[in-house]
Amino acid sequence: MLKSQHFKKVFWALVTFSMIFSVQCTDMGWENQDETKRQRRSRPKRDSLKDKKNSLAIVKKAVCEDADSVIYTNENCDNIVQALPVANVNSQDKQPVDILFVLDTRSEMQFYFKDIFKTRFKNFISTIDSYLDWHLLYTHTDYYEGNWLFASGTNGKALQLESTERVLESRVLKPTTPNYKDVFLHSITHYPDRNDSLDDFDDGSCNYPPYCQNNDSRPFAALKAAFTTNKHLTREGASLVAIIISNTDNPPLEEDEPDEDTVTAKQVLKEFEAVHSSKDLFVFNIIILPDDTACLNFNESKQSNWLPDLYGGKNLSRLAKQAGGGNFSICAEDYTKVATSIVHLITQ
Repeated sequence: MLKSQHFKKVFWALVTFSMIFSVQCTDMGWENQDETKRQRRSRPKRDSLKDKKNSLAIVKKAVCEDADSVIYTNENCDNIVQALPVANVNSQDKQPVDILFVLDTRSEMQFYFKDIFKTRFKNFISTIDSYLDWHLLYTHTDYYEGNWLFASGTNGKALQLESTERVLESRVLKPTTPNYKDVFLHSITHYPDRNDSLDDFDDGSCNYPPYCQNNDSRPFAALKAAFTTNKHLTREGASLVAIIISNTDNPPLEEDEPDEDTVTAKQVLKEFEAVHSSKDLFVFNIIILPDDTACLNFNESKQSNWLPDLYGGKNLSRLAKQAGGGNFSICAEDYTKVATSIVHLITQ
């Protein structure tokens, strides 16, 4: 009997000790877990550069705005609007930049190519020439994924350059291209003064770059495709500047609903990161600025089928804001400010 009572006392002592030990271990486990959680919460987030560049929540330090332009930059506005310094940059010290013009060549834009761009772009090359190591390509906003012969799209592919006499084999304009300033203007306009036997029209019309479009303007789709299509024509280590020129907007227009074929600004930036992960992208739009009624009316006066409520560049302007760059009025008398802004943002 005494042995039995003694055994029970020992048994219950062991049970009690086991329970106390278990509770203490459990408490220690929770304390360790809590400490681990605290460490995780206090650990800084490791956002990669790519994550930051892909994020559409990036806030630029400054928005520099006047009547004809809105520029998005990481610099103070005073540094952007001031005149460029006297050029004293050695050629080996110039920042490399590849510039891609994305041109809207619908019939609604033809009066710009034939009558206006020749004068408004006359100082563009001389401005960037003094400060940047530049290469330049052209494509247009014509994009079509189908295979119907008469509706095939350029789909971002770089166009051939053009001189006074003929279309050139090269698709990349460089400072080493013979008569490169003239080639620039001839390639971005439909000149009326050519003498090419291949031309059956008195004004060059659709036989010359930048040609005429077969399809509606889809600048985001064209630019997105251009990153891959023209990668072999761009340089490692060079920033990429896209200049979109249009008097309409990227789809969807105001009365339309987005569809599965609609390319968004976010998709454009994501594609750029996938193709050019080590490059910087800047987007400059020459457009009808949103809410610019006077410019809208000017464009309306140039054609009979104008629908003014559809053509403000609201969607296009968002891409420049998200990527960094600027929006400039297509109705401005001179586009030199686009060139000076490119120099400021590339060299800042």
